[in-house]
Amino acid sequence: MKFAAKAIANHKGSLYLNGLTSLTDLAAESLANHKGKLSLNGLTSLSDKAAEAFAKRGGDLHLRGLTNLSEKAAEALSWEL
Repeated sequence: MKFAAKAIANHKGSLYLNGLTSLTDLAAESLANHKGKLSLNGLTSLSDKAAEAFAKRGGDLHLRGLTNLSEKAAEALSWEL
């Protein structure tokens, strides 16, 4: 998944990956480098490390499916709320 995520992250334009239901930290780090809109609405949880990676990116980030998030991850993503 890491190499696929790296290749996908290089895509120009919006990425709608709403079919993903889980994401490794390495994949999250790669996808966090994507410069356009990133939609990951299929994820129901996100690790602290993944949240920190996404918090460092600019641009639109959609995580509307999240139902399980640690306090640390929520704090990292609080700019998005």
